[in-house]
Amino acid sequence: MSCEQTSPAPLNAGHRQTLRRCIGVGVIAVLALSLLWMAAHFVPGDPRAPQKKETPTGMTISFGLYGEADQVVDVPYGEVAVLDSLTRGERYELDASPYLLEQWERETEDYRRAVMAEDYWDYEEPAFSVQVTGCHLLTEEAFTAWFPHYPDASIMEERYDEEDVRIVVVELRAENLTDEAQCPPRPVLRHNQLVGRRDWLNWGMWGSDSVIAAMHGMAMDDSPNSLWEELGGWDVVEPGAAETIRYGYLLYRNSFTDPQAIDHLRLSDMDIAYFDWNPREIIALQLADV
Repeated sequence: MSCEQTSPAPLNAGHRQTLRRCIGVGVIAVLALSLLWMAAHFVPGDPRAPQKKETPTGMTISFGLYGEADQVVDVPYGEVAVLDSLTRGERYELDASPYLLEQWERETEDYRRAVMAEDYWDYEEPAFSVQVTGCHLLTEEAFTAWFPHYPDASIMEERYDEEDVRIVVVELRAENLTDEAQCPPRPVLRHNQLVGRRDWLNWGMWGSDSVIAAMHGMAMDDSPNSLWEELGGWDVVEPGAAETIRYGYLLYRNSFTDPQAIDHLRLSDMDIAYFDWNPREIIALQLADV
């Protein structure tokens, strides 16, 4: 049995006209539905607040080396702590870093003797008594309302202008116990959930140049060092005198082991800390009653 292949019969003029009309109606219907969908999705409404951005990194310290403390001294909120022998120096950095120690041992004897004769080899910070007298946990909006110079002082890259951060302002009464005008040691801000270990020396968030500049009513250029060049003695205290000094800190969402922690911050979970490298000790002043 053979199978015979046949071609479909050609459309006459009337059929072709009817088909064209059906296709035209279908295209018009599709276009109409598309326009209706676009109108429903692009009707102007109330503007939305910009999405807050997260920081790409959780850096918590700006300089220095970590070292495990032998003791942590917790000072309750409002009590006075005496900082009369805080020891620092390059010799202790060698103890904290096997890499630096290896580099040190490769140097000549003359070089090592010259470094050991410098003041920065082993020294004590100026003696002060310090007391936390006030502290504030703020959004950037609230801080800007308090210190309007903050937008001018910010050194953030433009793409991070809407970062989700919090600002902590600490008011500290510092009394100079020496016979010369001095700056007190500068503390770091600490929180249990910051990235790192609570028993590390040098662990915490160092003060923000932008926040400090705003509190002193100055704008900054692109160089963070301009703060120290222009402000100079913003925290200098005369001998025997006591001054209230404001420190400012920026906390970033990704500075925390759990980024959601920034939404539930409490001052009672924070302290400011000073470090002594000989003996290895941390003096931590609470920012609120626990």
